[in-house]
Order: sequence, then C-alpha cells, then structure tokens
Amino acid sequence: AFTITYDLNGGEGEIPNGKKIEYIPYIVEKKIPTKENFIFIGWNLEKDALAASFVGGDRLSEEQDLTLYAVWESTLPKENPTIEEIITSSSQTATKDPDGNRRYVGSNPDNYVRFNNELWRIIGVFNGSTKIIRYSKMSQKYNSTTKNDWSTSTLKEYLNGSFYNSMDAMSKSLIETNHVWRLGGVSATKASWTPSYVYNAEKSTSVYSGNPTTWTGAIGIMYASDYGYATSSSCSSTSLYSWNSVANKDCLTNNWLYKNDANYALLNTPYTAKNLSLFIASTGRVNMQGVTLSYSINPVCYLKPDVKIAGGSGSISDPFLLEFQTE
Repeated sequence: AFTITYDLNGGEGEIPNGKKIEYIPYIVEKKIPTKENFIFIGWNLEKDALAASFVGGDRLSEEQDLTLYAVWESTLPKENPTIEEIITSSSQTATKDPDGNRRYVGSNPDNYVRFNNELWRIIGVFNGSTKIIRYSKMSQKYNSTTKNDWSTSTLKEYLNGSFYNSMDAMSKSLIETNHVWRLGGVSATKASWTPSYVYNAEKSTSVYSGNPTTWTGAIGIMYASDYGYATSSSCSSTSLYSWNSVANKDCLTNNWLYKNDANYALLNTPYTAKNLSLFIASTGRVNMQGVTLSYSINPVCYLKPDVKIAGGSGSISDPFLLEFQTE
C-alpha cells in the first residue's frame, strides 16, 4: 500500500488526505478546493508549479507515496512590469560600466518609448532611475559665453526652462526634477579616453577653473560614457577619440547612439584644462571643441524609480507605453 497526500497550497476544501491506496490505477480526487482571489487549476508534484500535471479524474499508476499540490491562478489584475524589470530581462542589454549599470546596446535595440507624445529611447537604468534620451534632435549652443560650466550654461537654462515647460503634464510628473548630475571632466590625453576612463572622470571632482562638480535638475544631455557603452562590440579598451568610420568601425555600426550626423552631437562631459566640451564628430569619434558653437542636441532626463510599462514591445513602430502615476 502507498499514501496519496493532497496539499491545498493555502486553499480550503474537504479533500481526503493521507489516503491509503491498495490498488492501481488510482483516480485523482474530483472535489475542487477554493482559495480567495484564485482559480483552482489542478494538481502538480511540485509545490511552486504554475501549471497542472493532473486534474480530477486522471488515473495515477505510480505505486509510491505521493504529495499532490494544488495549483492556483490569481484572479487579481496583473501589475505592469517596471522599466527596470523589462531591461533586466532583455537580451539587448549589458552591464559594462564600472558600476554595473544595465544599458541597451547594439545597432538598433528595442528601447523606444512614447514620452511627451514623441519618441524617446531608453539608455539604461542607474540606481533604479531610468535614463531616456529624445529621439529627435535640436540645434543649440552649449553656452553663449566661453565657459564650459553646465550649471550656468544657456543650454541648461533652455532645457530646464522653455523646453521643460513645453512638455505635457503627465510626462513631467515622471521626471526626476531633482536628479543630481555629475559634472566631472576629462583631463588626460585623447588616447586615454576609453569608455571606463570617461565614465570615472565624469563622476570625479575634476573640473575646469572652479566649476561645480554636480548640478541638480531635470533635463540634461548625454555623457560621453553613454555613447561609449551603447556599442555591443568589444571596444572597452579603445579610446573614443579613435572611433571613426575607418578605424574601429564596428564600435559605431553596433552603436545605436551613433547617428552618422553631419552636425556635431554635444556631450555633457567637459574638458578640465580649457573651456572646452566633448562632442561626437560626424566621423563618430569623440573630440573637444569650444562651447559657443551650435551642436545637435538630444535632451536627456531620468525617470522616477518604479515607472512601469503599460504596453508596447519597444520597437520604433510599437514603442513602450508608460504607466503614468497619479500620486
């Protein structure tokens, strides 16, 4: 003889338990247990199973002691996943920087999101906050003076003034308006500008001529390290200055932030020895130049932690839709 035990897994019901079985086949109990906010699916030999292996009336032929666990399916509405959960489960992301932040990589990952009634793209998640960049560009100067101080720049004033004020209320409600942006800059020779070097330099306190090391606000622009870590190729030991359409071409072709744009793309990474800022040249390399020239600008912001995805696949034709908070 052998024993069949029914574990209701938190449910209730008059199910015979510890029943001694003398003969096979044994018929699985047809009585249905109940559990608040759940539907009974059937039975399984695994306690945490999500699907049933047996239902009432099935025949069991195993001559051994068995425990059958009730399998339940919740009737409560399923919560939408957070952006961090989506990114963590995506094969189009990687953790390359020294702090292990997860970022989208490759030539064209599915990281499009509908935000402010236009397309933006997700750079990655940093300490729980999602960093996104506007898909469409604009042309702006970093500063009307020669100073490379972001905190007093005309670009900072425009992005956090006119541009921010033009955004819809629901989108603004998701932005971390008090995010602390690091303003450290590069000081070494261009040959040393690897992704990890510029990443650590941006987080440092090395600045030009007394400029602040941090700024607190809503809208900025991308860092050189964002560009450096967006490629899926093995370019970690190659200076960003050496990235161009001839040498190290794969660093660009496998990088979704490389636009092959005739205009320069400005970066929020200053040079500490002079009043200069880094930018992406049309060839794809990162170089430095004066801040009074006009550049292509793609605004960047951080979203509040736990912003959720309400729909979409992340493709350009089916971008992620955000679940707006009503708090």
